[in-house]
Amino acid sequence: MPFNILLDEYPNSVVIDEAEYSINANFKAVLEIIRLLNNDLYTNNEKVKFALCLFYSEQLPSVQEKAYDEMLKFIHMYKEGKETKLKGKKEPRLLDYDIDSGSIYSAFLQQYNIDLTEETMHWFKFLTLLENLSDGNPKLMRIMEIRGMEIDNDMDQKQRAKLRKLKKEYSLEDTNEVVSNIADAFFFGVGGGVKRE
Repeated sequence: MPFNILLDEYPNSVVIDEAEYSINANFKAVLEIIRLLNNDLYTNNEKVKFALCLFYSEQLPSVQEKAYDEMLKFIHMYKEGKETKLKGKKEPRLLDYDIDSGSIYSAFLQQYNIDLTEETMHWFKFLTLLENLSDGNPKLMRIMEIRGMEIDNDMDQKQRAKLRKLKKEYSLEDTNEVVSNIADAFFFGVGGGVKRE
């Protein structure tokens, strides 16, 4: 069942094999985990190990694969299908928490009057507010819109050239793979093997 922001308490622990483990649910901790998982300076094994140490605040679960899966489910607010690689057409990445940090900061300050440098906030609250920023925050929303736009034949040559230039300017192509791909490489070896469902 998906998390209901209005009815459910913010989780500060996860259950793995009937044991409860405390987690670091602060949005800054989760952003650090995402940054770590996208950092090429570490091996996949190191990324997973360090991420689990950041996420599980008191005691690490003994089964790393389950611990990692629970962490990914939490990061995606328990939305079905988000924690594993999606099949079919690859969706463009619209947001990078490092590259877009200034735009995220100013959007929260402008729309919610929240200074993220001073705020301690649960990851679910942060993500819900981020996902529901209005179009009244043109910079961040415009950048995400440009990243998601497709260049199609209905555009004239000038429009296509302008969109190509903007897409190149705001591209996230040079950044690393999506977080869930790291789990596949860590648990099943680089290049696959058994596919997680």
